[in-house]
Amino acid sequence: MDDYVSLPNGDIARYRDIVSDYYNIIKGTWNIFDMIERIPHYNSIFKLLKTVYISDAAISKKSNIVNLIQRKVIEESGFLDEQGVKNLLRYVDELLITNWLRESDFKFPVFEEEEFFNRYVDRVISPRNSFVDLSTSEGRASFKLLMESVLIPNLKAGFYNDIERVEEDGKEVIKSVRKEIVSNAFIDGLMDNADDGVPFKKLNIDMMNLNSTPASSIKFQSYLDGLCKLKNYTLNGRPLSDWFMLYNFIVNQNRYGSDRLTTIFKPFIGLIKDNSVIKKYFQNTGELDYSSLKTFEDLEDLGFNMRDAFIKMAPFVSRSAERQARTRFIRQSDG
Repeated sequence: MDDYVSLPNGDIARYRDIVSDYYNIIKGTWNIFDMIERIPHYNSIFKLLKTVYISDAAISKKSNIVNLIQRKVIEESGFLDEQGVKNLLRYVDELLITNWLRESDFKFPVFEEEEFFNRYVDRVISPRNSFVDLSTSEGRASFKLLMESVLIPNLKAGFYNDIERVEEDGKEVIKSVRKEIVSNAFIDGLMDNADDGVPFKKLNIDMMNLNSTPASSIKFQSYLDGLCKLKNYTLNGRPLSDWFMLYNFIVNQNRYGSDRLTTIFKPFIGLIKDNSVIKKYFQNTGELDYSSLKTFEDLEDLGFNMRDAFIKMAPFVSRSAERQARTRFIRQSDG
């Protein structure tokens, strides 16, 4: 409108030319986005670039934190070996995820007579329908237990319990609602495994050798398709696919491995219209303002603790070699 008013003698023809130019620019921009959305080749490239951008931002921020802690460790102990660096990376992953969960609002339902962990981490029976809060350590332990002993077995049986909020005597009450689910390849592929006696769920495939055989590639794609279909089912208002991503964060710290679920969630990071929790985590980590973090003390607000770092980095040392250990803490097995 300003362009029209400024034209000499209200030149309508000139005004139409300007409007036409703007329209062509806008139309051309939308045509590009439409082409990216509709043509698989362009869509895949765009998803890849988006995944790389989001992941690289998070990795860069994590590297800054690791470097700060490394300098502090060397300053205090004068020693840091390769195993110590690996343990340090695990420690940083764990704390970044824990910090993110504390800032989020993930609540998983626990129904009457189901087992969960109370604030003292005692395994108890729930007297009523309630929730466990994933921002607490007992909440995360309860969530793992409920996923493995309740939700996944129920899904394999073709149903699961959701919640319904109703009002009784002026108070909101949580009731259980049984929902059915069709046969799903991802759910069917989940199986029991254990690491040092700690049980967890994995898929029936080597997640680090997906292209080793045509059969492996086909199986992985069927699992991925099944996982995508879980976005259509919700539990406490959140897609079932999100709950499995949170399970992987808590059990595997989103690290890769043959028996870890991490690989199957990676495609969700680059999905343009997706709002999954794994995408939110990487965006959150990548967007955190670490510019003011110049010393280890600056990390304390994020929950980092030097003593915890040394404990997490402690190597396994035999009793005969403990005197030669150069680290502040060591680990020894009971055997």
